[in-house]
Amino acid sequence: MYIRGLVSTLLVLSLLSGCTTREVKPAPEPVTPSPVVKPEPPRPQPKKLKKSPPTPPPPPPVVVLVSEAIPAYQQVAAELEKRLSKRATVVYLSAEAKGRKQLSALLKKPEYQQFVAIGLAAAKEARLLAGGEDELIFCQVFNYQGHNLVGPRAKGVGALPGTVAMFSTWSKMSPALKSVGVITGPGLDEMIAAATNEAAKHGIQLQHKVVNTDKELLFEYKQMAPSIQGLWLLPDNRVLSGRTIKELMSFSVRNAKQVVVFSDAILRLGGLLSVTARSDEIAAKVIERLQDAYQGKGVPGPDLVLLEDGIIQINRVAVKRYNMKHVEN
Repeated sequence: MYIRGLVSTLLVLSLLSGCTTREVKPAPEPVTPSPVVKPEPPRPQPKKLKKSPPTPPPPPPVVVLVSEAIPAYQQVAAELEKRLSKRATVVYLSAEAKGRKQLSALLKKPEYQQFVAIGLAAAKEARLLAGGEDELIFCQVFNYQGHNLVGPRAKGVGALPGTVAMFSTWSKMSPALKSVGVITGPGLDEMIAAATNEAAKHGIQLQHKVVNTDKELLFEYKQMAPSIQGLWLLPDNRVLSGRTIKELMSFSVRNAKQVVVFSDAILRLGGLLSVTARSDEIAAKVIERLQDAYQGKGVPGPDLVLLEDGIIQINRVAVKRYNMKHVEN
């Protein structure tokens, strides 16, 4: 019995000694994943607000001074009043108390104003009135250089119609025309130079003489008549009179001289063409100069802006007399 129990014990020990002891590791702790941080989108930068340009001041009122109530001046004044609308106040210079009172009231206004002068008398008056910051644009003034009208704030629009259509029409009617005379008082060099260039485009030589009186004008015309085929008669009242015009036109008809005149009334005295300025063109150029002017900065550009267009009338009787072909202008 003792031996059987010992054997059992040894057998159990033997079995136990053959077993391998294993280390039991603790279970790993669960790993919590780190949260994914998404990068924030870039914040939109605030737009830089553009500064609005300063609001320009409203256009100033315009005082339109008119020398006298004649059609050539009235038509320009009416055109300016229509285009400037409520900005314009038209005042006719006169000895009447009403006109002077109206002008006096306008000049007492504290706000900045612009002036337009139609005719020499109005231009001389306005030149004295438009001081300080006011600008003056004059028109229908033939001899502007002799009256100190031009300055940094005072400039003009030409009184003569453009010569482009005139020389074009004249040369078509008279293809053999090569020499034309023009006689004026002093101070019109700029206008004559422009006309000389235009005449040359049509093969016409423009001969210019300067005189001081109507008698001198008539004398010079008769002296140059043998060397010219025609005369361009300008409305220079310094050297023209009614008597001189009648004598000049009579001489021209007798000597077969083609004359371009400046009014339909003179055209009936034997002129070939009459060329007159367009009131709408004068008004348009005056307003353009007013718009170009800035408060206190003056009027930019040349002393005088020349007209480019004109209204042409043809004397059919003269066309037949000179055996010309009538053309459409």
